Amino acid sequence: MSPHKSPAAADLVERMARLAQLLTSTAGLRAVCRSRPFSVAAFRLIDGLSAEGLRFATLIDVGANVGQFSVAALARWPAAKVIAFEPLPAAANQLREALAGFHMAEVHVAAVGNEDGVTAFHPHPYTLSSSALPVTTEAKARYRWAEEDEPIEVPLCRLDTVLDGRHLDRPILLKLDVQGFELEVLAGATNTLERTDALVVEQSFDRQYEGQPLFTEANHFLGARGWHLVRPLDWRRQSGRVVEIDCLYQPES
Repeated sequence: MSPHKSPAAADLVERMARLAQLLTSTAGLRAVCRSRPFSVAAFRLIDGLSAEGLRFATLIDVGANVGQFSVAALARWPAAKVIAFEPLPAAANQLREALAGFHMAEVHVAAVGNEDGVTAFHPHPYTLSSSALPVTTEAKARYRWAEEDEPIEVPLCRLDTVLDGRHLDRPILLKLDVQGFELEVLAGATNTLERTDALVVEQSFDRQYEGQPLFTEANHFLGARGWHLVRPLDWRRQSGRVVEIDCLYQPES
């Protein structure tokens, strides 16, 4: 980074460069025009997976929000089946609307973890930062996105409970965007992971949620279970620092 460029300016330049790259590609322009809701981050993830030569018949979208990733994935693999999980009722309603045109899509209004039952969930005005975990005191003081509403009670399920015994066409992609709850989701998905062909996990270098595992912890957890890191697909900066990355994992051969 130039010594004359502030961290905030560097963040803005990077975001503008990403948008320019998107708008100058045929696939990017098509996605902007056709995908609703549209997300630059989701497009970059799908573009990265395609660049690795990957394609999928089943997409398990955990932390689906209003459907940004699912819609981007279906634009690339329209015959795929989507199984999406979103605990916030209002976001889940928008998710259903976004997936209404795809008969091979289903929506579960639930958080995902290592137990079946109910859990306290922490919604945010910026819904993408909502989590089963409360934000840290430091994050509340530093970041505007960390503002929380009152916790609500939502259903909680294990992926293995929902998916065991079901036929799922392969290749299967499991995507996790759960704001610090990644290891809980993975711990409840032992059988699901055995037939998963690729895994996309959002990971953090800053502990922004109480009890959130950092990249080194999550990467070790996955490595010990036979998953190797292929590469980062996307990243986010705050104040000039990379604080989050979306990582692609595949099973050890």
